[in-house]
Amino acid sequence: MNFEYNKSLDSKMLKELYDEDYEYAADMFETFLDYVVPQFDELYTMLDSENREELKKIAHKIKPNFTMVGLPFMQDKMKAIEIGALEEPDFTKVRNQVQEVGNLLKDYVSILSSDLEKLKQLF
Repeated sequence: MNFEYNKSLDSKMLKELYDEDYEYAADMFETFLDYVVPQFDELYTMLDSENREELKKIAHKIKPNFTMVGLPFMQDKMKAIEIGALEEPDFTKVRNQVQEVGNLLKDYVSILSSDLEKLKQLF
């Protein structure tokens, strides 16, 4: 059986990562939705308090998970946030980067949730 991921995700990468192990793919999507999305929200708290060190730590911690759900370009954006947290003198730029990723993430949550439900039907 050949599952087709949502066209907004990097299907080629996902197929390389999971091949036909749809249960593993579903586990990763579920983990992302249950743990990474809420952790991303912590970035807003760090922005409000201008806690650059914690902002960097959280961005670093969740960064690799974006590739595991077919969003490698978001990993690059998280890397920019991670670096900018400590190195960007204009904190407004970092704030804007977090907001941009947050807005994109909101759009992708429904896509990932939909693919997760479809994946679960395969096992």
